Amino acid sequence: VENGCLIIKSPIKPDKNVRKKGEDIKKGDIILNKNTRLTPENISLLSSCNIKKIKVYEKIPVSIISTGNEIMDFNSSPKYGKIYNSNGILAENFLLQNGCDVLNNAICKDDLKEIKETLSYAAKISKIIITSAGASFGDKDYTGKALESVGFKIKFRQVAIKPAKPFSFGLINKKIPVFMLPGNPLAFYTCLAVFVKPFINRHIKINSRMRIIKSKSAFEYIKSNKRREFIPAHTFYKDGSVYSEIYKKSGPAMISSLGYMNSLVSIPENVSAVVKEDLLDTYLI
Repeated sequence: VENGCLIIKSPIKPDKNVRKKGEDIKKGDIILNKNTRLTPENISLLSSCNIKKIKVYEKIPVSIISTGNEIMDFNSSPKYGKIYNSNGILAENFLLQNGCDVLNNAICKDDLKEIKETLSYAAKISKIIITSAGASFGDKDYTGKALESVGFKIKFRQVAIKPAKPFSFGLINKKIPVFMLPGNPLAFYTCLAVFVKPFINRHIKINSRMRIIKSKSAFEYIKSNKRREFIPAHTFYKDGSVYSEIYKKSGPAMISSLGYMNSLVSIPENVSAVVKEDLLDTYLI
């Protein structure tokens, strides 16, 4: 602007910087398909179209039951021989992010009566039950005995993976799914990611598959068993390729790996060793 006049110093093309009505979304267009998981991005899309209400699925009511005399809640002071209920907290936050409403997050001692009572209550209020520890069906694993007393029927017992071999699954009264997860933290998380999350997605029919990609190994590894193995890893982009590096410590009890990992790499049953640059299935978290 000079002396009260607008000076245009370049040619003006017709319709330049003009957004035409309907060029992006027209009346009658489908902007979100049924069974799409709501995200900040598609909520923004809905609001741009002045859509304030939509039909959604009810969150799945879930109960979590952690068992063991050594387990204590976060209101307790640290004690020798005791551990905090980190599995219960992990499961609750994981489930809240995946379409569930956690109605009960209980801790039970290794006491058959207490576990029975907690399971009976959970069966009344929940559509899914998740247990932590006591999945091995040993003499001191009371969860299995307690479940049988409330109408539980096992569908399968143990899986050919590492970690989480003790993982088992069944139904209470032929309708309430019960996921019996091992108590070791990494094994527990592996079950949540590999088994529980896909089940929930199918249950509420959302279009959200597990994100599995191929990444190159940035590590070498010798596998000592014939089971499929899931290892916590950090997946990253470098020089035009996607790589994964596994955590420095191994074992199902290594809870520190949860602070390092952003993926799980999967080593198939028929593979005995991994060398650098091998392509591996990688479960992004």
